[in-house]
Parts: sequence; structure tokens; C-alpha cells
Amino acid sequence: MPLRPEFVPNERGYHVRDFLRFHHGQFIEAGYRAILLRAPDSEGLRRAVEFLERGGSKIRFLGGLRYSDEGKTKRIRVTGLRWRYIAERAFRVPVLGYVLETAVAIARLPV
Repeated sequence: MPLRPEFVPNERGYHVRDFLRFHHGQFIEAGYRAILLRAPDSEGLRRAVEFLERGGSKIRFLGGLRYSDEGKTKRIRVTGLRWRYIAERAFRVPVLGYVLETAVAIARLPV
């Protein structure tokens, strides 16, 4: 029984959950191999590690890969990523982000 999950390529596409179970280098490697169909180059790996270590979200990382120019040409389907990525980017907009985060927090309150 392996202690770490193994990434398995899927030619039909992925769901965002397929990536979120990985951590650190394994997460970065899975994202590159699935979305860009290649291993990360040394500069891309360095930037990805720095981004995640500074608290960057996995959704923003995956969205950055998928919606980059290279990612758009590969056209890999990642179900559940688009709206989460859009929301995460919207949360970063100064005043709008605060309003959106407050609205989401209120919506998540128990009934």
C-alpha cells in the first residue's frame, strides 16, 4: 500500500479534485504533466514552489497552468476549475474581493 497517491494520466480529462490530493512537488508535477502534457522546466518548478510556499492557492496554480497560452493550446478539460479560478482571482481585486469574500462567508453560514 503506497503512502503517497500516484498521479495517473487520464486522456478524457480531469476533475479539480484529482489534483488537490497531491502536495508540494508531486502536486506541481501532476499539474504540469496533466495540463501541459510535459514535466515542469526548472524555472517553472522554482516559481511554482515559491508561489505555493508564500501561501498561493492550488486552484490559482492550476488555473494559471490551464488558462496560460500553452495550456489553452493543449485544451485539457479540468472540470470544476473554471469558476473556482475566476472566484479566486476576483477575491484578489481590492474592494470587490472584500465584498465577494463577505458574501461567500454569509452564504456558507448554517441555516
